[in-house]
Amino acid sequence: MTIRSLWEALAEIGVPSPGFDGTATARPHVTFFYGDTLAIEPTVAALSALPALGDLPVRLGSVGVFPRSVLHLPVVPSVDLLHRHRRVSDAAGQWVKGGHASYGPDRWSPHVTLASKVPTGLLGAAVEMCASRLPIVAALTSGGIEDGTTGEAWVVSSLP
Repeated sequence: MTIRSLWEALAEIGVPSPGFDGTATARPHVTFFYGDTLAIEPTVAALSALPALGDLPVRLGSVGVFPRSVLHLPVVPSVDLLHRHRRVSDAAGQWVKGGHASYGPDRWSPHVTLASKVPTGLLGAAVEMCASRLPIVAALTSGGIEDGTTGEAWVVSSLP
């Protein structure tokens, strides 16, 4: 089972998902930080300067729902994942403006978003369908920065 196959299954039951919204630009990901504005070049440089630590295995073992019917898979936090998040936050923090506290170290809820604004009448079926396909064992293999408004992306040369 993959995130993309879950996106496809959700679309088949009428739940719009990032991977099947007609743009074909969405990639499964775990967001390490979020801000209203970001100085791209210094952030990419700061993250690229961190030593590469290689792929990071992750386990997605449950289904969650954030406010406004955001369906997601929480990532089971490992010590390595939390350590890498802190390193990324420390390196990028000075370049992020309007950051959200829920992405900061010691408050972060790592997750993979499956769908936003799930129609109320489909939420139960979506949760049940996703739960029946768990767990998913995957790996974080690359890093990057994305403008959530335009979809423009910048690749970080390694996974810090």
